[in-house]
Amino acid sequence: MSRDDFDDISTYRYQGDKEAFTNALSVRLAIGTATIFKKGEVVFLADTKIFSGIVQVRREGETTKYWTNYEAIHGD
Repeated sequence: MSRDDFDDISTYRYQGDKEAFTNALSVRLAIGTATIFKKGEVVFLADTKIFSGIVQVRREGETTKYWTNYEAIHGD
């Protein structure tokens, strides 16, 4: 997912617009520009924007990168 797409989806979530969030995420999942990671899945950091609270990760063995919240990979 591009950083712009991640920002858009995050904005819908933080605004509490569940319908816009669900629609935007569903479209991106369907076209393959977003994904859902499983708890415990191995990922590698590709880029960090720690001060903004987001990181870019990729799955082990894959080259596609995705932006997510730092808390999603922190392991707590």
